[in-house]
Amino acid sequence: MTASENQCCCPLNSVEESTQASLPLIGVDECTTEKFWYAFISSSVITFATGLLVILACRAHVMFRKKDDDDDDDETETRGIPPGEQDDDKTEVGWLTSLKDWAGILISAQTTTGRILMVFMAFNSLAAFVIYLLYTGSDGIEGCVKDREQLLLHCETAINICFLIHFGIRFLAASDKLWFWLELNSIVDFCTVPPVFVGIYLNRHYLGLRFFRALAFMQLGDILQFLRVLKTR
Repeated sequence: MTASENQCCCPLNSVEESTQASLPLIGVDECTTEKFWYAFISSSVITFATGLLVILACRAHVMFRKKDDDDDDDETETRGIPPGEQDDDKTEVGWLTSLKDWAGILISAQTTTGRILMVFMAFNSLAAFVIYLLYTGSDGIEGCVKDREQLLLHCETAINICFLIHFGIRFLAASDKLWFWLELNSIVDFCTVPPVFVGIYLNRHYLGLRFFRALAFMQLGDILQFLRVLKTR
């Protein structure tokens, strides 16, 4: 190669190097440069803490209201006012009781509807865990949803909507709301459902807490027993 050819190539190489230096993000996955793990974890923590505070506040309100009602009953008896004027409160309590009974029957393993719902939710738990395993082979713990993963995103959204509806029904049927809020199935829902909806908004997936869905399989024996697949002596 002659000296003139070297002089012609050197400017071209310097232009290419300066162009690559000025565009450092070209060809680099931008999803790996910024993380939103705090948003996913915060959604679970905020949901759990907010619900717990609401339940405690409602308990305190009911306790003070019961105390006031007892005082009012004593005053009513003293004044000789007939108790029939409190029918509105009884009607309200009856409506809430009916709703609670309906939810209890719907999720009861003693009814056909309850068994079908139990099998359906067990299938959803299995499907959610399979989707979790499929995501583990993509971009690690956190990453953007790729075009080939859009179907997984839609399936996961539908599954978690079912989890959310089932959570609401179980909440209505629970006699002790505080204990329900702290039980295993509720903790699993708090750790898995809110991050999915945050991921839909951000168009990202986060695997940090989804492994909690596997804890639902700890009740597989109870489910098989309710369905009379397993029998105990």
